[in-house]
Amino acid sequence: MADSDITYEVAAEVYRRLRRNFENRLSYAEAGDFHIGEMEMRRLGFKEKGWKRIFNWTYIFLQAYRWAGGYGERIRNPVISFLTIGIVFAGLWSLIGFPVPEGEGVKITHNFGLAILFSLKTFLTLPGKAFCLVQEVVGAFQRAFGVGIITLFILALRRAFRR
Repeated sequence: MADSDITYEVAAEVYRRLRRNFENRLSYAEAGDFHIGEMEMRRLGFKEKGWKRIFNWTYIFLQAYRWAGGYGERIRNPVISFLTIGIVFAGLWSLIGFPVPEGEGVKITHNFGLAILFSLKTFLTLPGKAFCLVQEVVGAFQRAFGVGIITLFILALRRAFRR
């Protein structure tokens, strides 16, 4: 095989076979390393460059999987993503306002400290009463991110215990 025949797709296939081999031997730590290599080769193997690459959904998914979840192999990535997105959404909630109980009613507040707690609640629970469409949309996006990040955390935790 000449050097010109070696592509990212060929390298990804080699990593895939090595990963399967180590999984069959129950060497999960080594298999995880090869899984990361396989995913990196798949990500790097996109032929499109520039804007075409940016708008390729598979490429976008692999980038998000890499950044937010560490390809399901690293526990720290989903934890950092959870904290980062929680703080970003807390800032967004403090800008647009969010409902807090007050006496028998509800008031809208912009307190950042309370926004952090509200952001955590929004990540982990079903939606509460939204007072405007913007709050509903922001809450829906935060819950969607939360489900994805929690899933990546569980996947990474499962793989860590499997080793």
